[in-house]
Amino acid sequence: MKHRTHIYYAPEQKEIIWDRYKQGDSPHDIARMFDRYHSSIMPTIHQTGGYYPLVRKRHRLDLSHDESEKISR
Repeated sequence: MKHRTHIYYAPEQKEIIWDRYKQGDSPHDIARMFDRYHSSIMPTIHQTGGYYPLVRKRHRLDLSHDESEKISR
């Protein structure tokens, strides 16, 4: 088996991984799309316990980045 370098998946690639995983495709089939072994996509899936990662957003009462910068000066 040939040693492969670590691959960092782009957000678009991660989206494809999650879509295919949600459709029920096996990790082996998904990895084959990227010409990789299934072990290269498993960290992406296991980081959130197999659930699609939530989009992070600030609470409506939290200060925005600009507001917090203004206060700290």
